[in-house]
Amino acid sequence: MQNVPICANCHSFSRDGKVFGIDMDYGGDKGAYALTKVSENISISRDDFITWNDFQRSENPSSMGLFSKISPDGRYVISTLKETSFFAMIPDLDFSQLFFPIRGLIAFYSRDEKRFYPLPGADDPDYVQTSPAWSPDGRYVVFSRARVNKELLEVIGEKGYLEIGPDIRISDLNKKYQIQFDLYKIPFNKGKGGAPKPLLGASNNGKSNYFPRFSPDGKWIVFNQSKTGLVLQPDSRLYIVPAEGGSARRLKCNTAIMTSWHSWSPNSRWLVFSSKIISPYTQLFLTHIHENGNDSPPVFLSRFYSEEFAAVVPEFVNIKQAAIRKIELVD
Repeated sequence: MQNVPICANCHSFSRDGKVFGIDMDYGGDKGAYALTKVSENISISRDDFITWNDFQRSENPSSMGLFSKISPDGRYVISTLKETSFFAMIPDLDFSQLFFPIRGLIAFYSRDEKRFYPLPGADDPDYVQTSPAWSPDGRYVVFSRARVNKELLEVIGEKGYLEIGPDIRISDLNKKYQIQFDLYKIPFNKGKGGAPKPLLGASNNGKSNYFPRFSPDGKWIVFNQSKTGLVLQPDSRLYIVPAEGGSARRLKCNTAIMTSWHSWSPNSRWLVFSSKIISPYTQLFLTHIHENGNDSPPVFLSRFYSEEFAAVVPEFVNIKQAAIRKIELVD
């Protein structure tokens, strides 16, 4: 990426690798999201941006758009909107923040209609709904859900963040401010949604379950599990469960500290993920997934390593090598 003086982070692609989307704080708008066609040299201009704040703009809170994902056919983008986040900056290089939404609904943007819609069944105000994922055929969405905790809303207040002392660490905050998410599955139904159903093996287990990702062949879902929380959890580990639900199994590739941010290869045989086992900065690892769901020991992707940078939120893309050479922001 070149000439990008703003925060650019979570990104995704359509299944054929022809549509690209990325969160970018363009024009000072935390809800700005760039959508463009994939090319060798991607130039992102003002015309390529939407803003999640155009969804129910007259209502509070505003929308940053958390964990956005492009649909497999490239026609929709789904995200967590109208969110309130529980946030604290921690003076610790290893785990520098506590972050999870405590209010939010699932909504989507239609590229054909250029309009925003809530997803019925995933927009219940009594729950926080987040970290959505598409099934490979685009017929279903799996997401994390937890009941809204009014005490957490009162703690965070209008300030929007938690002030802590210099000796406080994430373990201290995890003991005091807990949340457990369950995975739910819902039909997309051309945007009409439906009744959400808990995913067996990834719900009602006394843990927090989040970041589901379907294998492209539709057989499996790999998700994160930890005692509490959602992002940057020391005990987060990867679990695999049949896509229709069933018995979940902890993957062998998990490292001893923070395994997260995973992505399937287009052929459903490889999984790339991030871990903090080597340094405080997350680095990338690879595991092979057999058709029966068994995985191999992790392999460190050393070519992505840097002592000064973190490698996080990796995405497998169904394109040829060097199909994207440069991504730049232009006026």
